[in-house]
Amino acid sequence: GELDQLHKLGCRDVLMADDNFTIVRKRASALLEAIDTWNETQSSGRMRFITQLSIDAARDMDLLRLAVKAGMDRCFIGIETPNEESLKEVRKRQNMRVDMAGEVRKIVEAGLMPLCGMIVGFDHDGPDIFQRQAKFIADIPVPAIQVGLLVAPYGTPLFDRIKSQGRLMEEGYIGEGNLVDTNIMPARMSRDELRGGLRWLLNEVFDPDNWYKRLEQ
Repeated sequence: GELDQLHKLGCRDVLMADDNFTIVRKRASALLEAIDTWNETQSSGRMRFITQLSIDAARDMDLLRLAVKAGMDRCFIGIETPNEESLKEVRKRQNMRVDMAGEVRKIVEAGLMPLCGMIVGFDHDGPDIFQRQAKFIADIPVPAIQVGLLVAPYGTPLFDRIKSQGRLMEEGYIGEGNLVDTNIMPARMSRDELRGGLRWLLNEVFDPDNWYKRLEQ
């Protein structure tokens, strides 16, 4: 199959493109068991896998251990924000009313290294969000953090809402995961506060001492 072809070409790292790999647990388990069986037969080097998980995967440690056994060693998790009002805003219910830092620790303890995605610039984010994000990030054992500004992609309900409210700055859009600008005029701070706060947060998160502290957790 495709894995055999990739393996013969020398590929040993595979990204499984799935926004939420474990959302259907039975399917995920069956796929991981098949990958584990296949990987055990590779005498010239096992494959390593990375995919995207939701924080609620931490509720199923057996599934996470199976993922690690099959060869998965990294995952992307969209944490987004410790601000519950902002999570309500985007209807990310699985991240609400749980100890997100504790759930991330469970995933790490299972043997996976997460890359955590964080976002600032939600309508419910005020100027205090940068300190709140920095404090939250400092408490998770994750060296790799992806921090970006919320943007409104074309063709989405968010784009339509921001435009109807007269808060769309179209020149600010260069794609998702934007580190430098956004096409959304913030609701609870100025654009300068948002940009300046993000710069401060990035410097705080990737300060070498802070990075090593997260690594040591």
